[in-house]
Amino acid sequence: MENKIFLEDVTFVIPVRIDTLERLENLQATTNYILSHCDTNILIVESDKRDSGFLKKLLHPSIQLFFEKDEMEIFHRTRYINAMVQITDTPYLAVWDADVIVQPIQLDIAAKSLRNAETDIIIPYNGRFFDTGISLRNEYLTAKDISVLEKNNRKMKLPFGVSACGGGFLVNKQIYRAAGMENANFFGWGIEDGERVKRMEILGYKVGRVNYGPMYHLTHPRGINSVFRTEEAQKAAIKEFLRICNMSKEELQEEIATWYHVKNS
Repeated sequence: MENKIFLEDVTFVIPVRIDTLERLENLQATTNYILSHCDTNILIVESDKRDSGFLKKLLHPSIQLFFEKDEMEIFHRTRYINAMVQITDTPYLAVWDADVIVQPIQLDIAAKSLRNAETDIIIPYNGRFFDTGISLRNEYLTAKDISVLEKNNRKMKLPFGVSACGGGFLVNKQIYRAAGMENANFFGWGIEDGERVKRMEILGYKVGRVNYGPMYHLTHPRGINSVFRTEEAQKAAIKEFLRICNMSKEELQEEIATWYHVKNS
């Protein structure tokens, strides 16, 4: 049995809408993977019209699990992350998708970088965000061994090129809060990951990346909360991204001070 990585000062924050069976399976696989390799904390908030009770039955009992009733079809992920940050008590966070894994050493490198103040926020992979595809996803769920993915990543697609920044990141919580946490003007899927990095850079924080290996995304059907739901929504997200990118540090600090979740945190 391998020694687990010390991440007791990190909380994995995972907001989720269980929209398919595959998402449920992926969440179980992702959290089991984290807990099998790391001594850490996981906080999950599920948002939906009703609580099915499946997560409580299927997930590891050490996971902090909350349910928030939400009648909205669009999952306001950024808002839920901001609320989750307020109830964590560790100095570092891993804001994580329900469907992604990286090699354990990448999490170790990322956490040590934060502890040593080498970075303030760090993306725990080398920019290559591999989508497993259906057959390799199923093979991984059976084997529960990341080497299955490592040996076959040439068969996978890179949907966001070779410099992706989504899927998950680790961050110093105090600095994350000072930087505004998530921009809740992003409603639904898309572009918030790039905006977050750009905002941290404008504010003068140290943004890092772990170049050791890729991130793997366990395939799932892509519903309304996994794509731009309309052309208008895509345009609105791009407009918000460009608005933030064009701000100076001082303008951005003034903007963040007006955000509701910042004023009320």
